[in-house]
Amino acid sequence: MEYSKYLLRGIPKDNWVQDGIITSAAFQFDDNHMKNEWMSQSICWEDDGSVCSVMFQKRKKENNDFQFKAGIARLPRESIHYINRLNILKGITSYDREPLEDNPYHGNLLLNVKSSKTQRRMISVQLASHILDFVPRPEETHKHL
Repeated sequence: MEYSKYLLRGIPKDNWVQDGIITSAAFQFDDNHMKNEWMSQSICWEDDGSVCSVMFQKRKKENNDFQFKAGIARLPRESIHYINRLNILKGITSYDREPLEDNPYHGNLLLNVKSSKTQRRMISVQLASHILDFVPRPEETHKHL
């Protein structure tokens, strides 16, 4: 399967961005989002220039608010491979592509369920530290939240 060079993680909460820095809260895995033997977090693959537009249009089902109120973080796919090579985190992270009807860019960051709480925290910090840039929600859409 083809994967683009960069992945995007939507940031739903303004308090996940502090002093212009995306915190590790944006990458905390939990048992509520499971996929086989993996915990998952939704991402999008940056296949082309329209992926941010698709992400910024995404709305929550329960209240129709915008899903990603704060913005979008961009990471290199190579960061996942780097993290997987670290001795204490070896082989516990992965990713996939899982297109949705309304989002052909959709995929998941994956973390093995057998990972310890310490490893989960370390992964969250590692991912946050590998963010290349942050695309804030365009001002004209932020006003309507």
